[in-house]
Amino acid sequence: MKPWTLMMMLATCAFGAEPAGVGLSLSASSGIPAGLQKDEWIGEDAESFPKLTYAGTTKDGKLTLAPKLTLNPSEKKAVNYMDLLKSGGPLSPIGYSSDVNLSFPALDVKLVNNGKQAVHFSSAVIKVAKSTPDPTPLPLLFSDYSQVQCFELDNEGWDSIDSVKFDFAITASEPKGKAQEEFPFSRTFQRVKEHLRISLTDELAKAGVAPELTAAGKTYLDAEAARDGLLEKAASDTNLDEDPPFQKAEEAVSEASTAMFKLSPKLAGKFEESCWVHGRMALEWKDGEEVRKQVVTFRCKIMLFPPDGLGAVGPVAGKYEAMLRESGENYELPIDVSRVVKPSAVDRFVITLGIPRTSKHELSIELKTTEGETLTSGPVSIQGLLPRSSASELGQTSSEEP
Repeated sequence: MKPWTLMMMLATCAFGAEPAGVGLSLSASSGIPAGLQKDEWIGEDAESFPKLTYAGTTKDGKLTLAPKLTLNPSEKKAVNYMDLLKSGGPLSPIGYSSDVNLSFPALDVKLVNNGKQAVHFSSAVIKVAKSTPDPTPLPLLFSDYSQVQCFELDNEGWDSIDSVKFDFAITASEPKGKAQEEFPFSRTFQRVKEHLRISLTDELAKAGVAPELTAAGKTYLDAEAARDGLLEKAASDTNLDEDPPFQKAEEAVSEASTAMFKLSPKLAGKFEESCWVHGRMALEWKDGEEVRKQVVTFRCKIMLFPPDGLGAVGPVAGKYEAMLRESGENYELPIDVSRVVKPSAVDRFVITLGIPRTSKHELSIELKTTEGETLTSGPVSIQGLLPRSSASELGQTSSEEP
């Protein structure tokens, strides 16, 4: 073979060149890791909890993945909680637990070979231009389950809410239509990192609930706060059934509950056994040096007497293919793949991307063949959402695996 002929052959398969006739496209996928069935990933009680999925949109060649937090996923009137936040509400309690049926952002990779030769791809590289933490709060409301004369806010974001102000009214029935302009009550709280309980005993007294019932409500809430404080401080290996301080705190809650059961429902006045609190919630937080604000309307049903018996829930866990960083620039996540795309054929596979916390990511995918050729996708933007408590459950499950 003549030297110049060899040089021409090498030039036609230059290292880093794109494989001829092969196209690459990306779309959003389910986020269920390879090798797992849907039931194995989300559990048997899938439709009992809010569902976190991702929707993909493409504009000007850029694919963007955005989270959807679906409330009541088994019902026809399922609601995307993220849309409610963006549109200003009204927010309602999401249920009795912050547990979420979790999925991660995932990319459906489609390869089309219009050439005459088979192309063997041996690796894929996630080329991340930038990852940044997202400090945006994720406020979840809870009421009408274990909450008595109060409602609760969980911040499932990863940074503190610097300030949250509630302007609200208390009514006997569920409010309809748009929120009113002025509200009789206002409460402001600072530095909400994780959990906030908003006691309404003072406002209920002003709204006509008898002092005897609101005083009993304060006793009940104080007893619950003392018990919950001991529960948070307890080590993971503590047997609370044999812990005297905790058992004493549990007895105090039971005694306060029993005392409230003995009170007449007539003490609630026009509200009978429950009422509604509704109004506006104004949030402030810092994104770097910038102060951001958000105002949403909300409505919660409030119990005036303790519930009679409660259930329990369990965690959800799983595995994923590659882990994005919380922050960083120009880093790569190599993935071993072996995909042979035959002539005039299509091949598809899914890359699930784990996220360590709520964060934003700008990236692309580069596929490499065994011949040294490369195929690069268009840009991808991911708005990753991982509720803080879900991350805690995932970490706990991972540490318990053998």
